[in-house]
Amino acid sequence: MQNQSPKAVTRVAKRVCFSQESPEVKNESEASSSEGPEGFIRDQEYWFVDGNLILVAQNTAFRLYMGLLLAQSSVLRQKFSSAHLSLHEGTVTRTVHLPEPPHEWRYLLRRLLPKGTGTHQTTFSLRDDFPMISALLRLSQKYNITEVTAYAIDALKAIYCNSYDAWRIHDRAVCGEGFDLGETPGILARAIVAINFARLYNIPSVLPTAFYHCACLGGAIMKGYTHQDGTPEYLASDDVARCINGIQVLTAVSADHVQLLRSHLPAYRTCKYNGACRRLWKQQVRDKLTRDWHSVLGNHAFRGLCETFPALSALCDVCKEKAEDIFEERRKKVWHDLPRMFDIATYVGKWPVNVK
Repeated sequence: MQNQSPKAVTRVAKRVCFSQESPEVKNESEASSSEGPEGFIRDQEYWFVDGNLILVAQNTAFRLYMGLLLAQSSVLRQKFSSAHLSLHEGTVTRTVHLPEPPHEWRYLLRRLLPKGTGTHQTTFSLRDDFPMISALLRLSQKYNITEVTAYAIDALKAIYCNSYDAWRIHDRAVCGEGFDLGETPGILARAIVAINFARLYNIPSVLPTAFYHCACLGGAIMKGYTHQDGTPEYLASDDVARCINGIQVLTAVSADHVQLLRSHLPAYRTCKYNGACRRLWKQQVRDKLTRDWHSVLGNHAFRGLCETFPALSALCDVCKEKAEDIFEERRKKVWHDLPRMFDIATYVGKWPVNVK
């Protein structure tokens, strides 16, 4: 399969909404707005009583200072130049109606017109910050706000990163011990959006880990990502094929891993619990893998020992360390091979493989 260049994806990534998996977006909209006499909801966070510009995003309005906003976007400057003028509470204002949801504009305004320290954020979480990053990438591209685009690209690269140690932290937060079977697939599916943005903005370093999370979805990758308004977003057909091929490779890696786990037994000689770890290993690992290894391991190749087998947290320190070495060897092999697994090695270029 030929590597797909970013220019081959001509469509702009569709608007991604997060009410299904991030109820805080909806709650934020309800909590930070109030009904006004104008027929729309006044945003409580961005409603300046002496502002001279009213942006109406769906049914929520932001009252702002036009000069501060337009100085940062030539597209907005042109769009607002012909806006309707009216007298609003004693001040001449321009009113503009915009199609985007209000929570996305709130994310953008927090970046353009900061009221606190939030804009200095330098660390990002896939679970908590992706809705903000996605909104900034989408709106800054549409309205040509280059500083915001650069900030959001850096944030996306910080989450779908090319650092092994950093990726272990991000992946563990989603797929680690105690992960929510109901919530996790929706968060994994954010990788679909990340891949589309990586294609749009030519960010090849995002692709390996984003494709990996898509592969963790298994067959559900064909369902795409469902927007808040019910509209699905899918990967391009070539990228779907990459995911399918990658799933097959990860399944083969898991099969090899099963053989290593089945053949391993904690040693009597070094066990601090006089061989009890050996009995626990047989019960928790050998028996479960014999019954249905794929439901135990799946394609989650970066999960650790106790994330996969929680009961093994009871192993003694010596036996646990030796068993963790088996999982670490697998993780490093998968990390090394990620670009090749998804047929993007040429496009991604140099991939950091010297992990500790």
